[in-house]
Amino acid sequence: VYNSGYITFTKDGSSGLMDPSGKIIFQPRYSSIADVSDGLMIVTDMNYKYGAIDVAGNEKIPYTFDYIGDFSGGVAFADDYTKG
Repeated sequence: VYNSGYITFTKDGSSGLMDPSGKIIFQPRYSSIADVSDGLMIVTDMNYKYGAIDVAGNEKIPYTFDYIGDFSGGVAFADDYTKG
């Protein structure tokens, strides 16, 4: 799946990212990867917790949330349902 200049790919049920030339940026390790928004991608880990990474795969927001919305102007709505 084309993702803002990158390609999201799936292997054995996990998603990874590669550039258009096919160079792998990071191996599959996420349950899902959202489109790039403000330089970040919302991802869910294999425990279905949300976090955010940059396009190099560096964690920018830890995988502790039950939901994170799209970024706009560097801000995103995040919720941890277990904490009310």
